[in-house]
Amino acid sequence: ISPVRAVCDTSPFIALNSVGQLSLLPQLLDTITVPAAVAAELKSVLLPDWVRVVSIPVVSIPQGAIPHVREARLGRGETEAIHLALHLRPDRLLLDDREGRREAQRLGPRVTGVLGLLVAAKRIGLLPAVRPDVARLRTSGFRVSEGLYKELLASCGEI
Repeated sequence: ISPVRAVCDTSPFIALNSVGQLSLLPQLLDTITVPAAVAAELKSVLLPDWVRVVSIPVVSIPQGAIPHVREARLGRGETEAIHLALHLRPDRLLLDDREGRREAQRLGPRVTGVLGLLVAAKRIGLLPAVRPDVARLRTSGFRVSEGLYKELLASCGEI
C-alpha cells in the first residue's frame, strides 16, 4: 500500500478535535501538511507533532491558480490550503467549506471532508459507528443537511 499524503485546512482539525477523534488523522493518512495560515487559525487545537507546517512558495504555484482561488473569496486558511495542494499534489485535500470544496475541485485536487474521514475510519475498523460522532458534530454547529446525514448513515449500514 502506498503512503497517503494530505494537505489539510482548519475545519477538519477543529471538527475532529471537538468529537475527540483527532487521533484518526494519522491512522488514516501517512503525512499531513498544513499551510502557515491554517496553523495560525488553529487557536483552540494544539497541532500534534505529526502535522507538518509549511510556508507556501508563491513562485511554485502553477500559473493562473492564484487568481482563480482569490476570486472565490475564501478565507486565508482555505486559500492557502488549496494553493499548497496545487503545489504539493497530495492524494487528498481535507476541506469542509462548501465554496472552498467547489473551488478546489474545479482546480483539480481530490477533496475529502470530515464526514468522508469518519466513513473511511469506520470502513477500516477504526470506528464502530459514525452516527455518534456525526450527531455530536451537528449539535456543535457543523452543518450537515438532513438528506446528507441519512445518506451517510445508510452508506455505513447505520439505518
